[in-house]
Amino acid sequence: MPPDEPSNPSASAGSIRAVLAYPSFARLWHCLIGASLGDWIGLLAVTAYANSLAGGGYGERNVAIASVLFVRLLPALLVGPLGGYVADRLDRRTTLVTGLALRAVLFASIPLVGALWWLLLATLLVEAVNLVWLPTKDALIPDLVPRDQLEDANRLNLATSYGAALPAAALFTGLSSLATALDGTWAWLDGNPADLAMWVNAVLLALAAGLASTLRDLPRSASAGDGAQSVLGSIVAGWSYIARTPLVRGLVGGIVGAFAAGGVVIGLARVYVSDLGAGDPGYGVLFGAVFLGLAGGMWFGPRVNRRVPRHRLFGLSIAAAGLPLVGVAVSPHLIVSAVLAVALGACAGVGWITGYTLLGLEVEESVRGRTFAFVQSAIRLVLAAVLAVAPLIAGLVGRQSVPLGPVGSLSYSGAQLTFAIAALMAVVVGVSADRQMGRRAPGHPDEGASA
Repeated sequence: MPPDEPSNPSASAGSIRAVLAYPSFARLWHCLIGASLGDWIGLLAVTAYANSLAGGGYGERNVAIASVLFVRLLPALLVGPLGGYVADRLDRRTTLVTGLALRAVLFASIPLVGALWWLLLATLLVEAVNLVWLPTKDALIPDLVPRDQLEDANRLNLATSYGAALPAAALFTGLSSLATALDGTWAWLDGNPADLAMWVNAVLLALAAGLASTLRDLPRSASAGDGAQSVLGSIVAGWSYIARTPLVRGLVGGIVGAFAAGGVVIGLARVYVSDLGAGDPGYGVLFGAVFLGLAGGMWFGPRVNRRVPRHRLFGLSIAAAGLPLVGVAVSPHLIVSAVLAVALGACAGVGWITGYTLLGLEVEESVRGRTFAFVQSAIRLVLAAVLAVAPLIAGLVGRQSVPLGPVGSLSYSGAQLTFAIAALMAVVVGVSADRQMGRRAPGHPDEGASA
């Protein structure tokens, strides 16, 4: 469907103000602010709640937190493509409202039940709802803005989704401090300060659901006339579309590769900073550096070089992420590593926003929801693999020292070697994506790096 008319026709094209001049997109963005804050506060709250419910044992707390994080990934690992199938067939507005409302109810129920088994089950259900909600939201954006402003819309979408992490962390910290004070004075929370964060998160998601209910004139679904196709057949059709379309195949592989490059740093950051002689504060610095670069790359990257065609910018940015990752692998100081981590995140961010924009432009509307769902499921799979395999490789390598004769010796750790391997993989993925996307139909228009 064509986008609605802008409420401010004087807003210049190619700007965030111009994108927000479209009322339907502006309302969706306001809804996304609440949903994104809810996602990040929810992540912090469920891990803190698991730590509280597990008891005093160090091992028990770690197992409980790891179980929550694994459960968050489980729906995508098992039935991820099903979310895209459902997203392509349900009413878009109903899906947005219902998904947010269900998540609000589930988060509110966690402190009411107050048991670890329900925390795990509720987390599983929240992520199952997200499997449908996220591709629905992503598939809507190309219908709400003109094609020449889609990149700005996607930039705002992704920057809001991931930029909400910092205010969410600040809000969670404030709520935790307030809850501790209230519980110490009046014992309102039964010794579990995370209860307050759960309640506030439920309110945020309920408010976002209310905003979503104000959306009007949305496409009801992508596949209303395809009801006879089976679930499995529809999913296979979506995968087949990706497999037989070189450009889309390169996009999907590159987007997942960009996420993997940053994910390796996150997965090994705690071990790596110990190798550098730092502790938890250093871990926080490196973690924040990656996300700072990622947000900066998604926000400013497409505007740096407007003359580079999108399909070239995409592959080059993924390959370029390998260069700072090599620097991280050989860096002897935390400050240097943090600066390089910002550069790594920026390259990955440019690749991510460019790839999402190209997906919105190139993928057929009938399979768009399944394609976005496939990408999100693949990202979760990669995250699970990185968190499992990267520390394993680093642990197997351990600390090594190679004699270099009269000049001394070369010492390195398993984390550094794993970073170097990941850097090589990023270059390979970027070059491969660039070649795949170079197979465009003759005369295919390329709209440049930025709208």
